[in-house]
Amino acid sequence: MGKEGYWVIRVQGAEEALEIFPALTSEMGFEGYEMVNDRCEGYLPFHLGDRPFFERVQEIAEQLGLSLRTHFMADRNWNAEWESNFEPLVVEDKILVKATFHDVREPYPYTLVISPKMAFGTGHHETTYMMLRAMLEMDWKEQSVLDYGSGTGILSVAARMLGSGPVTAVDIQPEAASNAEDHIRLNKVDRITVLTGDINAVPDGKYEVILANINRNVILDTLPNMVRLLDASGTVLISGILKKDREPVLERASSVGLSLSRTLTKGNWLCFKMHL
Repeated sequence: MGKEGYWVIRVQGAEEALEIFPALTSEMGFEGYEMVNDRCEGYLPFHLGDRPFFERVQEIAEQLGLSLRTHFMADRNWNAEWESNFEPLVVEDKILVKATFHDVREPYPYTLVISPKMAFGTGHHETTYMMLRAMLEMDWKEQSVLDYGSGTGILSVAARMLGSGPVTAVDIQPEAASNAEDHIRLNKVDRITVLTGDINAVPDGKYEVILANINRNVILDTLPNMVRLLDASGTVLISGILKKDREPVLERASSVGLSLSRTLTKGNWLCFKMHL
């Protein structure tokens, strides 16, 4: 591959704009993001950093009013990075999200053990937290599940722990799919099929629950596909939506026959529960 390592794309500016930046660029090849005080750093494999990429990311930064700087960084020990920063997380006093090296004595109904390859999908981000919280409110009863944009597989594993039926997890990044497989083994759950690709990689069928913690643009583009895959009495649980994008997402959802039944908020983010 030639030179190995990462382009570090650092943007600085208003807090809300920093939160929007990953949502607008997550489809551009970034392997992960870190929020550090007043900046967001995105990590792009070196070989993907061509001129069109840099022109597009500069355009997005300018639209958000963010300053942008770029530098090269050699390969990094991601595991050491997240281990040094990751603390156990408890969702509604029911789900404990922890790493293998955490010693948590207090018992919880559900314990999710994770070892993410990148600092994403640990449950700490507002959107993942809200998805887990909303999932706790649902009656799973062997429901068939599609986890679209499954990332590290944390929601797939949680669904099985909560009593779901078979889960199909799909993510466009091979690294995410590999990490999800690791978490399935680590948490000793079964009946999860992991696929690599976009929503078109999902076999035709009907799912009683669709989980989609992705971003606004992908949600707007793929809501018709989700409805096509949704059982007539099924539930769609989506997040990755900023408060400012509430109306466009709800209008799109309504246009494909979905009705809103529950809204959760955390920080600048929303989570919607919807039905046909």
